[in-house]
Amino acid sequence: MDQLDSRKIAFIICMNNAEEYAECLYYINRLELPKGFQKDVISVTEAPSMAAGYNAGMESSDAKYKVYLHQDVRIINPRFIEGLLQVFESDDSIGILGCVGTTKLGSAAMAVTSWNVGMVARNGFPLLLEYEKAPGLYERVEALDGLLLATQHDVRWREDIMDGWDFYDISQCMEFKRSGYHVVVPRQEYPWCYHDEHSSNMDNYNVYRKRFIDEYVTDGEFQMPAVWADGQEYHKLKRWSVDIMESLIESGNHGQLQQIFKEPQYRRYMHLSEFKVIADIDRLEQQTQPKARLWQPGMDNASDLLNKVRKLKQMVKRIEYRAAPTDGIMDQIMESYSIYAVAGVFQQYVERRKYVYQEIKQYLKQNHQAALEFWEMLERV
Repeated sequence: MDQLDSRKIAFIICMNNAEEYAECLYYINRLELPKGFQKDVISVTEAPSMAAGYNAGMESSDAKYKVYLHQDVRIINPRFIEGLLQVFESDDSIGILGCVGTTKLGSAAMAVTSWNVGMVARNGFPLLLEYEKAPGLYERVEALDGLLLATQHDVRWREDIMDGWDFYDISQCMEFKRSGYHVVVPRQEYPWCYHDEHSSNMDNYNVYRKRFIDEYVTDGEFQMPAVWADGQEYHKLKRWSVDIMESLIESGNHGQLQQIFKEPQYRRYMHLSEFKVIADIDRLEQQTQPKARLWQPGMDNASDLLNKVRKLKQMVKRIEYRAAPTDGIMDQIMESYSIYAVAGVFQQYVERRKYVYQEIKQYLKQNHQAALEFWEMLERV
């Protein structure tokens, strides 16, 4: 693009899941748009890599400000655009910003263990990851997590070397530095984003880490360790354990799934957290036999069951982030789910527990007295 429009913001998303993309878009559509600005959303499907998809999106937009984000990211700060513009307009030499970054990547370029600045709400343990807050309007960093990256200058993504789904973000930070721009994390009093990440696929992480080091060795004195594990066996075990959980669902083996998650060691694995929630809810629902059950007898499609849990989580998170009226959301929930399913999702995924607990309690008082007694038990747990 020859001339970029300084009053336009484009949101660019590589998508392969319609439900995840729709939820991402829901939060984008809630953002406050400064007067005189216009917003555009560009979805890229069937991208061969993240870098290639982002290049396609970048080249199709004349917006000066571009926000590249994962389809499972929800921008929960309604004034996100205002905060982004405040940082960019303070200094034209700022090229790219992100919600989470690192001031020192380290010689081994192990980005995933290096984040120390910024903030993001995220599924898992703990539910909210807080890093050091930027002391001023922003803090300059060496690299950013690719969950959300925003730019005010166009620099091509290195799809020639980052032709997969890892290290495209760290590479892009280096490309902005090579072009003379700064890389920053803005100060956030509260997280700007919630990353609804199920489980990271890091099968090829070290392959792209080596490519990164080979390309940028002189930019940061990077060096691949003499001895390093490629992680393939570990990730095979993760996939194998997920396959086992899915096979139990598809064979209708309620008892075995419940039994697995009675063991404390299995409850700690982030990549199995959705199966843990299903098992906990199923155990309660077998005991109480509510009209609407999460895992209905005869429901033997693991993907359908996981999607059912994710839909419930999305609705509860909308309550948490005040993204929709509680009564309307709870009306939808109670048509298809039991209060035990709501409790299972609440206990696993909600960070603002006191607020969400009170919102749902107030709704139940007015609409579902029969469910109120069980819900009030959570206050004592």
